[in-house]
Amino acid sequence: MSTRRQPARKAPAKKTTTRAKTTTASKTTAAVGPSEAADTTVATEPTPALAPVPEVDTEAMVTAARAEADQLLAAARTEAEDLIEQARRQSADAESAAEKAQAEADNILAVAKDQAERMRKLTEEQIASAEETVQRARTIADGDLAAAEQTLARRRQAAEKLQAEAEAEAARIVEAARVRAAQLRTEAEQDKDRVQAEADATAAHAVHLVEEAKQRAADLVAAAEDDARSRREAATEMRQQAEKDCEQLRTQAREGIATAEEDAARILDHARGQAADLLGEAEQEADDRRGEAQQVLEAAQARAEEDVLKVRSIAEAKAAGAISSAEAAASERITAAEKEAGRLVADAKREAEQVRARAHAEQQSAWKELEATRAEVTAAQALIAKQEKRKNFVNTWGPRVALGATIILTATGEFALAKLSGWPWQVAWALPLAIDVYVVQAFRRHRDVAGALILMVAANAIYHLAAAGLVGVDKKGHPLWWLIVCVAAIAPWVMWRIHQITKEPGETAPGETGTRDGAGPDEMIRTTPAGETEHTRAADLTGFGETVPRPRTAPALAAETGEGETRRELETGPAEMSGPVSLTETASHTSETRRSDGETDSSDNEVTPVPLRSGETGRPALARDAEIEGQITSLLSLMYRRQGAETVSVDEAKDVLGVSRATAGRRLEIARTRFRNVS
Repeated sequence: MSTRRQPARKAPAKKTTTRAKTTTASKTTAAVGPSEAADTTVATEPTPALAPVPEVDTEAMVTAARAEADQLLAAARTEAEDLIEQARRQSADAESAAEKAQAEADNILAVAKDQAERMRKLTEEQIASAEETVQRARTIADGDLAAAEQTLARRRQAAEKLQAEAEAEAARIVEAARVRAAQLRTEAEQDKDRVQAEADATAAHAVHLVEEAKQRAADLVAAAEDDARSRREAATEMRQQAEKDCEQLRTQAREGIATAEEDAARILDHARGQAADLLGEAEQEADDRRGEAQQVLEAAQARAEEDVLKVRSIAEAKAAGAISSAEAAASERITAAEKEAGRLVADAKREAEQVRARAHAEQQSAWKELEATRAEVTAAQALIAKQEKRKNFVNTWGPRVALGATIILTATGEFALAKLSGWPWQVAWALPLAIDVYVVQAFRRHRDVAGALILMVAANAIYHLAAAGLVGVDKKGHPLWWLIVCVAAIAPWVMWRIHQITKEPGETAPGETGTRDGAGPDEMIRTTPAGETEHTRAADLTGFGETVPRPRTAPALAAETGEGETRRELETGPAEMSGPVSLTETASHTSETRRSDGETDSSDNEVTPVPLRSGETGRPALARDAEIEGQITSLLSLMYRRQGAETVSVDEAKDVLGVSRATAGRRLEIARTRFRNVS
């Protein structure tokens, strides 16, 4: 019976043991609480896969690539903005250079026009001086009229020739300056257009570079994102496949366990009725089988975990390889983009340097041409100064020579008249000296000019008539008594008149003959212009080498101007006819209204009556106008030489003209107004 039971026991024993072990395991599992079972299940099941590391690294790489692309884009944009700004600065420099060249050309034209205008004015002054000299010579000696007209014609021809030469030279200088200015303006505009075109081309090229870099960066980012997306999808698929495999293995293990538990339960139910002696062996075998099952389960779990780790490592390796290749490709593309951007920036800088060098060279050539033009203008100014010096010499010494010749001629007759009257020659020379000094002082001070001229003319006329035996001598040639009395009275007369014309206002004694307010007969009552006092007298009247112009006081002929004709052309130059005309010192005529012996004076458009001098009302209007015009011309000439209307003070005008302070103030105001209008 034991031989029968041994195999029967062994075969079902394995099953029973296996089932028993399974049942025991299931019982043990059932005996354990739900929480412990859950813990055991969690322990036996493979842990779920964590978040894939390659996905996080791929996003970081995409972010880094995008940041680098943004940096490249920002650097390219900065370089483009710098190039555009540099091109704008170069364009602004070119425009400023063109404006400077235009300003220099305008200054050259203005200087040339000013010099031409000054030469024309000085030539007109010379012509006026020559005409006044002729008028004075005609008044003094009618017999010298033909010679004076010839002299006037020669001087006029010389003046016209000089004026023509000056105008031709000024026209040549102005035309050359105008042509040069046009050339400079054209070259500056061409430079400006060329620099602007180059700047526009550089800006367009920079914009193109920016767009290209932006497109490349976008392509790099898109490629990196596509590659990372494909890598991420592959890793996700691999992870899902690994999870599916693990789930299948886990399901198979659970099914095997469930089948084993069912078999064990069935065998256990069938074997419970077996004998009790087999219980120990069954338990021993159950323990053995339980260990084997546990080993099998652990081996299955280990294999599943190994498979999961292998799949995960493969996926990670593939993802790492994809990421490294993406990084390498991105770095290569970034390096290529940086090299391309550096090359483009270097090309743009080189082009900008070339443009700057060309602009600098053109500016240097423009400066050289401007210096040459300035040298030409300097030479022209030197020529003009030489011509002015020559004209000043003629203006200075011409009147002096004429005055000396006149004094010599008249002094000869006066000396002979003194000897004819009975004075010895040792003292007879004092008579012409007294008369000539009296005449010179009258001209210098513009007082008693008519009386001095009448005395000089009368002395010479009486001598020549007496020498011819017509007047003042008997048949034997001896002087008559009235001639002796008249000649003897000349010295006291000269003394009295010298005393009258040399005294200052307020010096008239109660018994002396004078005008109101203590003024002399030729003194005009008027207040000194505002701002001019005794302290404004300059230390020296003239500078070193400066010739003080003397007034030309020759009266005009009565036949040249009608009684009712307004002598406006004497007071107003050609350049002043369009502006407001000063009525100060206007010549008297029948149509002019007089109020309380006053003449109109326009100062700041306010008309105020100005008293006339008593000596002026008794003189011919033309002679007085010529005298006033000569004084004003002298002051204008002095202002032109000193280059300023305020360079001549009232005291200087008084000393130069030889008139009172009030008269000098009036003449100075008229001269300043004319100078400002012309300037």
